[in-house]
Amino acid sequence: MQSRQPAKRNRAVGPIAADRNARRTQSDGTSKPIEEIGVGEMVLSRDEHSPESPASGKVVEEVFVRTAEILRLTLSGGVTIDTTAEHPFFEESLGWIEARSLTPGHQLRTLDGSSIDVESLAETGQWQPVYNLRVADWHTYFVGDDEWGFAVWAHNAYGQFVEYASNNGLTAGQARYAFRVLRQRGETALRAYLARNNVAAHVADAAIAQARIPSARKINQVINETMQRTGPPNFTSRTRLTHNEALDAAAAHLAQGGAPIVELGRPGSGVFRSGVRQARIDEGSLTGAHGNIGPHIHLERLPYPGAPHANSNNHIPLFGPNNG
Repeated sequence: MQSRQPAKRNRAVGPIAADRNARRTQSDGTSKPIEEIGVGEMVLSRDEHSPESPASGKVVEEVFVRTAEILRLTLSGGVTIDTTAEHPFFEESLGWIEARSLTPGHQLRTLDGSSIDVESLAETGQWQPVYNLRVADWHTYFVGDDEWGFAVWAHNAYGQFVEYASNNGLTAGQARYAFRVLRQRGETALRAYLARNNVAAHVADAAIAQARIPSARKINQVINETMQRTGPPNFTSRTRLTHNEALDAAAAHLAQGGAPIVELGRPGSGVFRSGVRQARIDEGSLTGAHGNIGPHIHLERLPYPGAPHANSNNHIPLFGPNNG
């Protein structure tokens, strides 16, 4: 992966989730101030779980405006992006990471697949109106300026929660309100709100977890802890996933294996391998028939391709009717 320098120095783009200088790269490759982008317009997006995939145009489904505290992210060449602390960017070695966690030396993925270095992150002490977009399907977009010569890959901080909650008994409006309740008043108030709207307990649990931690962050967490494990091979993750997230995590884990994905044993075994990466989403794990943590999946790391045993076996518990 090559890092690139911006074509112009000391250009700034305003807060993401952003002030009136913020711009989003449109489907034709040009940029436009975020406050001028409306529902139904097209912006460039990329599959959030497939960083090597090409970008394509996706429809803006909703625009959010709120007031938030601003951080200033400075990139190589003096380009600055004003952002909110929780807004995710794609870092080359860590995957999706909140802006507040970026440090000098981190490399952010760009539209053309190259990367650009983070130079600094600073608090501004300013509160400003900020903008965010909900983009169809992938919930990502690119932030840049026509004069920069590049655009940085960013994530919609609300996207996964809205999608999951609305697929499991909440309307989009309820999902957004639930997110705000959690942030402002805590889990007790959110649980009461969900109960009033006849949301099942296990769905409420998943919605709360989803609102607390974005899906992409949880998926990257379970993959990273699997690949970086140095202790005893068998362990149980502290991160619990919804069933949809579990499937996405398995797919993302295997996609980084560098080899064709193959299913081991008989068709339908649910055990898949790519290089030194293995995922088990077999019936026994999904139903909780073995182990003592209930329904779960396994992400595994092998010491070498074709090894008979994993040297990292991550048991990842699932939310659901049987264990929520």
